[in-house]
Amino acid sequence: MFYPVSLLANWLIGPFVGEWVLPLKVLGVMVVTLPFMTYFGLPWITRNMEWFLHGRPAPWRRG
Repeated sequence: MFYPVSLLANWLIGPFVGEWVLPLKVLGVMVVTLPFMTYFGLPWITRNMEWFLHGRPAPWRRG
């Protein structure tokens, strides 16, 4: 979940922060990705992977 969101954010924000120094680039990306991951990305992936987190078989392997 973190890699695709970070990749997308860097691709979208890159042209706007291209000339910034590295610490400010990282801050710019984090300001966008952190709230998204906290409120949307991680709850979504947790709901969809709850079977794995609770040690149950995958839904497609249940009989």
